[in-house]
Amino acid sequence: MSLWLGPGLKFMQRLWGLNRQDGDQDPVLFALKFNGCLAELEWGGWKLVALPLLLKSTIKSDLIEKEPRRLIGFLAALKTAKKLITGETDAVWRARIEKCALDRLRVWKKQDDDSVGFCRFTCHLFSSIFTQESELNDILTLSTFFSSAISSILVDIINRTLAATEEGQPSNASSAWLLGKYMQALAKRNPSEWVTTVDLTAWMKTSIKKWAWSHEVLGALVSLSQARYLSSLPCPSATDVCLIEVHHLTTLSPLRTPTRFYKYPFSHMPVLFD
Repeated sequence: MSLWLGPGLKFMQRLWGLNRQDGDQDPVLFALKFNGCLAELEWGGWKLVALPLLLKSTIKSDLIEKEPRRLIGFLAALKTAKKLITGETDAVWRARIEKCALDRLRVWKKQDDDSVGFCRFTCHLFSSIFTQESELNDILTLSTFFSSAISSILVDIINRTLAATEEGQPSNASSAWLLGKYMQALAKRNPSEWVTTVDLTAWMKTSIKKWAWSHEVLGALVSLSQARYLSSLPCPSATDVCLIEVHHLTTLSPLRTPTRFYKYPFSHMPVLFD
């Protein structure tokens, strides 16, 4: 313990550039890797020594501006490993990280506005450029730290993706993966942040028309439906019961088209496919 709080603490401070000496190069990238190793090795001084320095150092403007993708990936890995939880962070840190992540999403959205089609652009972006596909995963992993602003962004992207497919853009595996990721992230948010702005029935109709073969999309729709109705506890509609049946079939065999769905005995179900 004395080594952790003595030489160990000084080393960590210097590693993050908090106690830099003449001739030191920028050690931030090494600091990210080193702290990642400490977390993976279950180092006993993580909460006492490493975590406070990490929270202080990761919101420095130079790190956020110069290495946003690396920082987001690093923090997402810590959260996945349960080394970074909401109760151990403060509001200032969460706000800075949220701004960094949302700025990245807005960059992609701006690129979308300059592109020929949202669905075509996102399919290329997240299926062909693997580093950005990974960054999307990381941002959504961290989204539970964020304020309600992330919900409106997710709703907007989902609406634009669904609208693009209605206009003739392809509903392929890449768009299915993307849509499922966004919907699952939205389902983990407080329903009060999105329930009044989401037409879940319309989402279901479009999604089932275009992605009935995708267990990612159908599973995400079920998660949204459960989150919505568990929050208010009304009786589920026939559409939701049907989706749960679809999800059951697709999780049994993700690659199998749920043919039983088309024979589901609800009189209004053909409306979903006209």
